[in-house]
Amino acid sequence: MTCTRPCKAQGEGDIPESINCLLSFIDGRDQQLLIRSDVLSIPFRYPNRPTLDVRIGEHDFQFLLDSGTRLSILNLLASESKPTGLHFTGHDAFLADLDGKRELEYDDHHLRYAEAELLSSSDLRIRHLPLRTYVYEEQLPGTDFQGSLALQALRSCVVEVSNDELELRLHPLQNFQAPAGWYAVPLLQLHDKLLVQGRAGQGQPLLLMLDTGFSGELMLSGNCCSRLGNALEASGRQLDGFTGFHGSLNGEELLLDQFQLPVQDWPAMKGEGIDSGMLSVLALEGNLEQTALGELDGILGSGFLSRFNYAVDMSRSVLYLQE
Repeated sequence: MTCTRPCKAQGEGDIPESINCLLSFIDGRDQQLLIRSDVLSIPFRYPNRPTLDVRIGEHDFQFLLDSGTRLSILNLLASESKPTGLHFTGHDAFLADLDGKRELEYDDHHLRYAEAELLSSSDLRIRHLPLRTYVYEEQLPGTDFQGSLALQALRSCVVEVSNDELELRLHPLQNFQAPAGWYAVPLLQLHDKLLVQGRAGQGQPLLLMLDTGFSGELMLSGNCCSRLGNALEASGRQLDGFTGFHGSLNGEELLLDQFQLPVQDWPAMKGEGIDSGMLSVLALEGNLEQTALGELDGILGSGFLSRFNYAVDMSRSVLYLQE
């Protein structure tokens, strides 16, 4: 990948210049977040799926707020002209790993990295937003959204989602105070993932990724489903209406009637764990990736979060929930 911004010269023992540029780009070190009010409120239309109407250059898009990705995403058709205000910085053909030795190939699209000079939505402005762009040759994937704004891009704010009022609110870090009676769930941050630790069945631990881009309640890996055993009950239905950002997901539905999230015992916060009641589970045949904290057991999606009003504070590593 080439980088349009200057990098320091490589010296003996330094990280290669191309890797420095890549890390700087992925981490959004040049990004600038501008909010024109103390608390910015943005209405969203999709129940349970926080979205933003955004503009890049002269082009308008609807973006999904996505906690399951580190880089924001934009889907494009190869036959269409690229949006003004979008600057391609490199492509993915030799970037499967940082030193660029393993080539990636895709059947229906190619992946390029780009920077939005300015992404705007209401009174929100994000300059130099890093984007992963998927350029499709024939048609876009079956999703309602042409792009997603990574929750990580808003990490300098507390991001509140009011499902009661269908409103996204951005709070300056120093100004946010969770209302009394909310839950404070510990949030684990692992570079590009936001994780929570839950319990299911007879107290078996679960490591779950928080992913607002998945419309279902809970997705579990094959290994996890086997481990939970009788705690899961087959409903006899196939689930095919759930969507991730890149299209529809389908599989067998299982029901989980015992799922808990631990909470932090803070003043004015509710001190007991959250018992969610019955959850619909999309069961995967395969397994999910290994992380530094162990194998990922599943994904907690927006279908679960829609039961609550919630706020994500990445500076304090807390997920606040209000039933």
